[in-house]
Amino acid sequence: MPAFALNPVVDLHWRVWETECVAHEATSGATTVVDVFESALLACLEEGPQTVEQLVEKLASDLQQAPDLPLTESVQSVVEQFLARGWLKAIDFAG
Repeated sequence: MPAFALNPVVDLHWRVWETECVAHEATSGATTVVDVFESALLACLEEGPQTVEQLVEKLASDLQQAPDLPLTESVQSVVEQFLARGWLKAIDFAG
């Protein structure tokens, strides 16, 4: 089962101010505005590698909602965006 982790070669920092979040990747110098959902997903990944299912469960709990298909699709979309940016890496994970 694939899991995703923050890419260790990326020097990613982010700051959250109420509903605003900015992520800065120091290696490339790129700065990106991310929404609260995206920053919550990053915070989950700081804890270690997570599968999409684990991310959905954690975010559903935080949002006090069911881990339903729309949430799963949102998580999958953000994971794909972060993979494309190089912020995440896919790893093999049996957990």
